[in-house]
Amino acid sequence: MVDANTGSVVGFITQLAGDKVPSNLSGTQMNFIIEQQAQFVEQYTGVAVSLDDIPGKYQGPLTDLTLAQVLRAIDVQEGGINSVSLGELSLSEGNKGSNSDTADMLIGRARKQLLELGRKVRVYKVWGAS
Repeated sequence: MVDANTGSVVGFITQLAGDKVPSNLSGTQMNFIIEQQAQFVEQYTGVAVSLDDIPGKYQGPLTDLTLAQVLRAIDVQEGGINSVSLGELSLSEGNKGSNSDTADMLIGRARKQLLELGRKVRVYKVWGAS
């Protein structure tokens, strides 16, 4: 797999979601979503992921996580989210948005891919402790 960058992830997401991506999610907002998901991947794996040169092994999870967030944002834009929770207060008006199942599947797939990549573990010894 060839290394990608933020622009190629945006292009791939736009190609997959097509005209469903609202105009206010393009550009800066889409880049922000990608940055958030890259931070999640970095925190999970313990490895820095450069958005200018995304290694192939991180492209799948990063793209899946980003697409899941975009689909959820589309649901919000189209009124597909029918419930709101704030503390113990919960208001519900029906089923999940049409993209929620797909977003959940993408997040599950990304988590599985991240599990396969593993985590960078560091072990420290505390001097003077018994």
